[in-house]
Amino acid sequence: MDPFDGPKLKIGRAKRHVDDYRAAFKAFKEGPSPVRVEPRIDPETGSPCLVLWRGPEPLPGELRLTAADALYNLRSALDQAVSRCAVQAGYSGRKTYFPHGQDKAGFEESLRSRCPGVPESVRNAITALEPYYGGTSYLLRALHDLNILDKHSDLIEIAPTLRSFAIGPPEIIGPLPEGVPLKRWIRRENVYESIEPSTLPADQSFKVTMMITFADVEAIKGQSVTKILRELVELTRTVDAIEMAMRAQADSQRLE
Repeated sequence: MDPFDGPKLKIGRAKRHVDDYRAAFKAFKEGPSPVRVEPRIDPETGSPCLVLWRGPEPLPGELRLTAADALYNLRSALDQAVSRCAVQAGYSGRKTYFPHGQDKAGFEESLRSRCPGVPESVRNAITALEPYYGGTSYLLRALHDLNILDKHSDLIEIAPTLRSFAIGPPEIIGPLPEGVPLKRWIRRENVYESIEPSTLPADQSFKVTMMITFADVEAIKGQSVTKILRELVELTRTVDAIEMAMRAQADSQRLE
C-alpha cells in the first residue's frame, strides 16, 4: 500500500467538506437575510443615517460542522504524512506530528520535538514551507489554532457587512433638516467614503453582504471562512512536498 494513501484520502475528504460548506453557505446567503436595515434621522445630529442589527435567525449548524470537519481532515493529513516518513525511516510514528510555530523560533523547537526519526530531507522540505506566523505558509499554523479553537469554543461567527448605502429622498426617510445635503457613502476597502450629490446622486439604496468568519484567530481575522478554506486546501501541496522529499531520500539510500 502507498504509505501516503491515508493523507491523500483525508485531503480528498476535506475537499468534499469544503464543497459542502460552500453549498450550505450559498443556501444561507440566498435565504431570508438575518440583517435588518432601516433609514433614520439621528435625533442628536439631525443627520440621516442607517441602522443595522441582527435578526433572530441563528447561523446554520451545518456551516459550523462542515468547516470543522474540513479543518480536522486537513490537519490530520499533515500529521499522518510526517508520521509515515518516520515509519519509513524505521522509527515509531506515534509521537510524530507536523511541526508549526507561533514564530520561527517556535517552529524550530516544534521541529525538534515533534519530528523524531523524520529524515533530514523531509525536515528541510517542511522548513522551506515556513509554517509559522510571519512565514510563507502561516496558514498551516492557523490551521492548528483553528482545530484547538473548535475543541473549546465556537469556530465561526457571522459579521453583516454594509458595502454601500445612499440616503434620500425625504419622503422615504422623513423630512431632512434644513441644510443637510443628501449624500452617498461607498465602502472602499475598510473606509466609508462620502460622495457628494453633485458627483453621484443619492438613490436610497444599500447593499448588505454576509461575512462568515473564523473567530479568535488574529492572523485571519475578518477574512471569510470560504476564502480561508480554499487557501488551506491549496496548501495541501505540503503533503506532496513531504512525499517527494521522502521518496528522494529513499532513492538516495538505494544508490548508496
